[in-house]
Parts: sequence; C-alpha cells; structure tokens
Amino acid sequence: NINITGSALIPEVAKGPAACKIGNQYTQAVKATSGQIQCRLPPALQGEAYHGQVDFYYTLDGEIWAQVVQGFTYYQQPTIDSIVPKFISENGGKLRVQGQNLVANFYGATPVCKIDDNIVAAEYAGANEIDCVFETVVFNNEDNHYLQISLNNASFTNKTEDTQINIFKVSSMKPPAGLIEGGTQVIIFSLTLSLTHY
Repeated sequence: NINITGSALIPEVAKGPAACKIGNQYTQAVKATSGQIQCRLPPALQGEAYHGQVDFYYTLDGEIWAQVVQGFTYYQQPTIDSIVPKFISENGGKLRVQGQNLVANFYGATPVCKIDDNIVAAEYAGANEIDCVFETVVFNNEDNHYLQISLNNASFTNKTEDTQINIFKVSSMKPPAGLIEGGTQVIIFSLTLSLTHY
C-alpha cells in the first residue's frame, strides 16, 4: 500500500471515491480519511525487471486529479545471498549482508534492516553489501528469528532459511577477572535463544 498524508484531504461533500492513478493505471483508495488516503498499487506495466519513476496522481472526489510532484518509483525487491556472522546477541552487534538490488537510489528511499520488531538504518559497505548495526535487540517469543531488508521501510525481504540467524544471550563468564600478564582462559556460557543449522 501507499499512503498519502496531509490535512483536509477529504472534502465535506465528496462527488466520488478517493483514488490513485499511477501512470495510466487507476486504483480506488482502500482507505480515505481527512488526513490520509491509502491505495494498493498494481504491478509495474513495464514488467518485473522495471526500475524507474512513473507519474502519480490522486483524487479526492473522483473528478479532479492532483499530481504528486516526485512521482512514484518502482524498484526490484532486494535479495539476501549471505549474512556474516549468522548470529547476534541481545546486546546488539553488526551483521554484514551481501545480496542483489541493495542500492536504494530513489526519492524517499529509507533502507533499513529488521530482526523481529527491531529496525535500524542500513549502512552501505560496498557494492552489493550493507551493514546492519543493532545497538540492542529485543527478541520476540517465536522459535526462529530472521534478518530482513527493506529499501522503503515497508516492503521487507522474505523470511527464508538463508536469512535465519542465531540469537544468543550470555548467561555468565568465568572467571570474571584475570592477571595483567594475560594467559587467563575465559569461558563464556550462553543461553541460546534460537539455533540455526548451517
């Protein structure tokens, strides 16, 4: 869905339904209030491989159309090829993601990374690479956890076996101190909250 927000969008007397038009495709609004119009957009007429901008219009009354100046951009959904490392702590960490179509080069792009309900801005690390840096992570109670990517902060990549990650929580460390000369063997005990086999 696409949301158009503003004030006094719906007049007191509407002559027809609110709607959106992208290129020459018309779609009726699925939600229309005084502050928001929501439309579900159709696939790009140019096909699945299309990436580009098209004209976008909306109407409040079914008769008079207004153009959204920046238009609307269709893009290909990113795909995730690999995640390194395949685990993260509740205290956060950095995950390096390699994949395809990771560059968000359109107006209003907001590339983000997501684990459960935790969302952070994606940081570009190079060609076809982004970093997802989580300060802390609050995990849901599901058995499996996944890393997902979105270029518009709305349409996220699918959850697959390749995007499943290990979640761990450090329960204790022994010994908690050691000699300044070094050489102390430290054992970290962790409570694994989910397990991915790879």
